[in-house]
Amino acid sequence: MDKVLIELLESNACAKCAGLKERVNEVIKQFPEDKIELKYLDLFDDQKRIVELGMYTSPALAVNGELYFLGKIPSEEELKNLISEKLGE
Repeated sequence: MDKVLIELLESNACAKCAGLKERVNEVIKQFPEDKIELKYLDLFDDQKRIVELGMYTSPALAVNGELYFLGKIPSEEELKNLISEKLGE
């Protein structure tokens, strides 16, 4: 795949969301910038997309339109392996 789309549910009231955001930002630094698209989903502005992805709790993270992590923060290794797999590395 040419590019990986990561969609991250973001909520200011969620401490775990901040932890997931930090983890994602650290991991994506390990990949070429042009290979990753990171999109933050706002609880109010992006409700339709959040429901489409099945993000019914936070934190939540989807890759290429598929929900992978819901209610937990993945390890750096889990996240890195998932992104590498999606990039075909």
